[in-house]
Amino acid sequence: MADTTPAETGKAKSADRWLLPVLGRAVVIAGLAVSAFDIVILRHGRFIPGAFEGLGLALFVAGIAIYVAARLTLGRFFSETVEIKPGHRLIMRGPYRYIRHPIYLAVILFAFSIPTVLGSLYGFVTILALMPMLIVRVRFEEKVLASTFGQEYVEYVRKTKRLIPYIY
Repeated sequence: MADTTPAETGKAKSADRWLLPVLGRAVVIAGLAVSAFDIVILRHGRFIPGAFEGLGLALFVAGIAIYVAARLTLGRFFSETVEIKPGHRLIMRGPYRYIRHPIYLAVILFAFSIPTVLGSLYGFVTILALMPMLIVRVRFEEKVLASTFGQEYVEYVRKTKRLIPYIY
């Protein structure tokens, strides 16, 4: 399947362009800070058994690998904001062949790796705040892509899952 070019370009006009990336970073940083505070200051101990540290590290590595692969695949079309750049094409190769939003999956994996490695219940609760933001962002981005790429995006949606290959 070839990448395609839309008929028109432009930037999405919304606070989503900058607000959600800032909030997303804030939640991930808060998750790290809360997890560390939970373990070091409150000394609640590990909510998750230490045996799961390996799972947390695997989530971290997988998140970084998926993020790098997706960024490299997008190339000059990557943006932290939702925007369509001149000459923008719908990317349907690399990790985008399997899911429509691999960078968001990478963020989720990375975010959940922090409290998993540290064993912090409070860290998990903080990271859960990221999920509604990602859902809003995904929906907004999909509206922009559908209006830009039309039927081709509709076909792409039909063939690929949003965030989890073969599931969602």
